[in-house]
Amino acid sequence: MLIDDLEIFIITFNREKYLKHTLETILNNNSPIKDFDIKVLDNNSTDGTGTLLENISAKYKNVKHIKNNRNIGLSGNLCKAMELASKKYFWILCDNDDIDFSAWKEIEDGINQDYDVLMTCVDYNCDENKDKKAFILAQATFTPSCIYKTEFLTDDLMTYAMADNPTILPHVCVACKAINKNAKVLIPSKSIVSLTSNIIIEDHKNYNFDRVETKEKDKLTHERTKSYNFPCGIVSSFDSCKDNSVRKNAIRILSNSNLCNGYGPFINPVDIIYSSFKHHEMPLYMLIEFLMKIPEDMRTPALWLYLSPIHFYKRINKLYVRLFWILKIKLWTF
Repeated sequence: MLIDDLEIFIITFNREKYLKHTLETILNNNSPIKDFDIKVLDNNSTDGTGTLLENISAKYKNVKHIKNNRNIGLSGNLCKAMELASKKYFWILCDNDDIDFSAWKEIEDGINQDYDVLMTCVDYNCDENKDKKAFILAQATFTPSCIYKTEFLTDDLMTYAMADNPTILPHVCVACKAINKNAKVLIPSKSIVSLTSNIIIEDHKNYNFDRVETKEKDKLTHERTKSYNFPCGIVSSFDSCKDNSVRKNAIRILSNSNLCNGYGPFINPVDIIYSSFKHHEMPLYMLIEFLMKIPEDMRTPALWLYLSPIHFYKRINKLYVRLFWILKIKLWTF
């Protein structure tokens, strides 16, 4: 039975309102997963999340509230979900996910047909991505995008995922392992979970990487966690994919808003170079590391655009644009 094969995890921290909506969708009478094992990993929330989950778990015996004694960060919570996974398949959801079950029958059929990976989000333009492995890898950066076989979670993968915590995408190494093994992947006709709602709720360019709230003045934050931004985290999370062309094609997808169906571009080398030099957000060694990982033909244009007048007048209050129009007016007068 499918209910015995799939285990669902929801990671959460201080977003009671969004979590309530997600749980209501999952536990609705019409939901095909309402009776599945659902574990909510609460990262020691300080709002009303705990009370909400206590009430829900008392009403629905298949919902288990697991509250961390301390906030272990977003990546830590993702790794905890992977470490706890025990059924044939596992699916990690976020607390702000919008779920549409209209294509769920395809997922059920895929599980019954013993697929290794079942994609639940196809928001990116799969049809225009000739490299399907790169499409899968790019889409897998969105946490709920894939249901995986738990057998991928070997000791070495879990150790790698823990070491990959600063990227905030430790789950991507599961997709990389599946691609390395030429896994059998189901790509459904439409998304079960959409990326759109997550983008509305939080701006990926201003990502709070550790998600640890503290009033301490000397808060401990690891250098890589502090210095990474979301695009750099994405690029680094692809490291365990052995096929270099797949990695680079996935980066191209995330750099092209057309391939991302307008959601992106999530990776803009020019902005990263600019912010690194102007705001000192990234140490030089990390910037070099980023440049070495993106496709070669993206490096030179990024540096050129950063150093060019075009980039400066876009950034410095459009000073050069104003000067240009003043000059144009004078020439026209003459």
